[in-house]
Amino acid sequence: MYASDFKPDVGSRERNVWVGPRAIELSRQGWQLKHDGPPEYSLRYFDPAEEADVLARYRAPRNLLCVGRVVHVGEVVSVPLQKQTFRVALEQDAPFAEFEGPFSCTRPTPKLGDEVACVFNENILGRHPEPWEPREIRKLTPANRGRVLDGLRKTWRM
Repeated sequence: MYASDFKPDVGSRERNVWVGPRAIELSRQGWQLKHDGPPEYSLRYFDPAEEADVLARYRAPRNLLCVGRVVHVGEVVSVPLQKQTFRVALEQDAPFAEFEGPFSCTRPTPKLGDEVACVFNENILGRHPEPWEPREIRKLTPANRGRVLDGLRKTWRM
């Protein structure tokens, strides 16, 4: 079986899932099979002779770095993980205009109106319908802007 998140160009071989002949037949007809349990993802049968082609389509999730302004500061989601909900209006070159979600944030914590750099990971596991998952948010100032952006690019390999 080949595991993906309902995106044909993302996934990897799933060695611990066994399916019956009827499921294999449905998969060959284009039906999407769903793995039941966290995390949820789709399954697709592939012939072992095609394994090299299937694995060639595997890729790691992409990371995205955007700059924007905090328009809403929400509740703290996790104190130990330093996660807090933020709504950020992003600059025009971002794939979306606004995003709200739980970001990991370090000191200084961004406040309403602050310019911030946001890191997103591509949602390849299909845990929610949004194509991107919030990861990290950092406050930008004129003095630290270049250093923070370079550090995030290096940390998240962008």
